[in-house]
Amino acid sequence: MKKFLLGFAIGAGFGAAMGLLFAPKEGKKTREELFLRLKEACEKGKEAFQKTREEMMGCLGK
Repeated sequence: MKKFLLGFAIGAGFGAAMGLLFAPKEGKKTREELFLRLKEACEKGKEAFQKTREEMMGCLGK
């Protein structure tokens, strides 16, 4: 199930990036929006990693 969700998240992110790149907006605005969304996705990924790490450490009793 986790592999599916990871694949889905990666696919959704890639699809969103492609949609932004091909959207009829000014290039600078598109790049700024893409950068902002990638930054947000990176932060969410870090948070998910930290949460999973903490859960795993709790299971190991450390």
